[in-house]
Amino acid sequence: MTSSLVLLDVSLQASRLSAEAMVGSFIQAAILIVVPAAAALIWVSQKDRIR
Repeated sequence: MTSSLVLLDVSLQASRLSAEAMVGSFIQAAILIVVPAAAALIWVSQKDRIR
């Protein structure tokens, strides 16, 4: 009985760490890809205005 509780605790900890890593990778992707791409699109759209 005790060994199954220990395994469950380890499994819950591993899944929590995995979820934290996933959220961290989403944030890193936003900083690395989305923010510069959005800035570039805004910059280009301001330079190429329709007259």
